[in-house]
Amino acid sequence: MENEELVLLDKIKPETNIYRLVVTLSEKARRLNRNKLENRRSNPIKEILHEILEGKEPLDI
Repeated sequence: MENEELVLLDKIKPETNIYRLVVTLSEKARRLNRNKLENRRSNPIKEILHEILEGKEPLDI
């Protein structure tokens, strides 16, 4: 994990349910386009964390 992803993780609210966060990250990772992963065009962890922080992926707390 790069430094930028760690900074994003620090922005997640402390009261966030960590188990739910892990489940959400796992589900989103499975849905990612295989071409993106194979061609290394994107950073899936960074994309998922940005979606969560922007509120596009609600977490059940």
